[in-house]
Amino acid sequence: TEMEYKTFDLRQNMLKKYRKSSDDFVTIRVIRGDSSVSVSRRVFEAGLVESAVELDRYLCQNGYDKSISVGEYKIPKDSDFDDIAKIITRRK
Repeated sequence: TEMEYKTFDLRQNMLKKYRKSSDDFVTIRVIRGDSSVSVSRRVFEAGLVESAVELDRYLCQNGYDKSISVGEYKIPKDSDFDDIAKIITRRK
C-alpha cells in the first residue's frame, strides 16, 4: 500500500543520515617506520587538516606520536585532531 511505501522511504532516509558513505571518509595508510611528521603530512595531503605542522604538534604534545599504529584507517572527513589521533593510535 501507499502507506507502507512512505514508511519504507522514511526509514531509508533516516538510515542514510546515520550511515556515512565512502565519500565521507579518507583512507590513510600508516607503514612501519612512519614518524608522526610523515603521518601528519599524509593526513594533510589527503585534505583532512589544514596544517601538517599543527597536527604533528598536537600529536607530540598529547603523547600520541609514540603510539601511532601501522595499518590502514578510514578517517571521517569531518574529524578533528583528537579524532584523527585516536583513530591512528587505535585508542577509544
